[in-house]
Amino acid sequence: MKVLMISTDQTILGQGSKSFKRMLWQASLVESLIVLVLKNYQNNEPVTENNLKIFGLKSTHRSVQWLEAKQLGVNLIKKYQPDVVSCQDPFYTGYLGYILSRGKKMGLNIQLHGDFFSSRFWRRENFSNYIKYFLGLKMLQHADSIRVVSKRIEDSIVERGVAREKIIKVSIPVSEMPLGGDGAEAADFFAFKNRFIYAGRFSREKNLSLLIKSFAQHAKNHKADGLYLIGDGVMKQELMHEVALIGLGDNIKFFGWQENLKSFFTRARALVLPSFYEGWSRVCVESLLNRVPVIMTDVGCAGELVRDGVNGIVVPVNDKNFLTKAISRLSEDDEFYEKLVAGAPSAVAALPSEDEARHLYIKSWKLAVKK
Repeated sequence: MKVLMISTDQTILGQGSKSFKRMLWQASLVESLIVLVLKNYQNNEPVTENNLKIFGLKSTHRSVQWLEAKQLGVNLIKKYQPDVVSCQDPFYTGYLGYILSRGKKMGLNIQLHGDFFSSRFWRRENFSNYIKYFLGLKMLQHADSIRVVSKRIEDSIVERGVAREKIIKVSIPVSEMPLGGDGAEAADFFAFKNRFIYAGRFSREKNLSLLIKSFAQHAKNHKADGLYLIGDGVMKQELMHEVALIGLGDNIKFFGWQENLKSFFTRARALVLPSFYEGWSRVCVESLLNRVPVIMTDVGCAGELVRDGVNGIVVPVNDKNFLTKAISRLSEDDEFYEKLVAGAPSAVAALPSEDEARHLYIKSWKLAVKK
């Protein structure tokens, strides 16, 4: 089986990156994997290793990139004759895949990594998302097979008219999670009695302003507790300013992007994710692997990986009082905390092995192949 994949992840073009290694793994499952990355790449030759070939675009202008991507896709199909085109999302890559596969003996497989359809927050975030919501649903209906990362995502698109029989759920295998090394740590991490952490992007959908407000409320009666915001992003300065305004610079600390969170998880009381929406959160898996309970909003892997009262606390989206109570309970109730710690291994054990993930990836592509 030969697969043409369409992606917007520019890091795939860099040999040695995590994304490139993931493509190598996927290439090992098929006869050949051709990847079309919808990003600028000035090298005249594709990135090649074994049966993996990765192509980028020459143009830097978006309007021209679309035309170039379409023509390059046509050329790649003529040259390599793939059986399936697999698209990173149901939006622009999905639409390009639909155009390229239409009328040909080539199946259309769409990947769905984010929970875009069950939550109103994403589509109301901006007008572009509102348009993509309807485009995405249409592309999912046209797809021959769909690979999703969670049951929540599967259910959300079935509720909107997508046939369940063409959906394959593949959660992140444990083998993809970083386990070695201790990573960096902050010198004042030990200064706090209970240490709560957030790790990820500093972006609007992560709702970190709510976490700061909730922790500020918690800290009124728990002055020895600390919150670490680990990561980077467009909202970093705004969030730092908010922390300074409420005068909690001693309790809420910012730490840069970390490839390895082991040292933070070793000493953390809990991971906190206050997002408006999520996909299958890798950091939740990593947290539970390190036996650290998770406090998160009812999005993404909540209810499937993170189970309320078993290995974490699930709270309503955008509810400051519930989030504050959850943080305070884990800070105060040692017996409940130990119960959640003990519940972490069972959730991780239920994740697919690398062999199981391999089988499901192949199944999702084969399901799309035109007979």
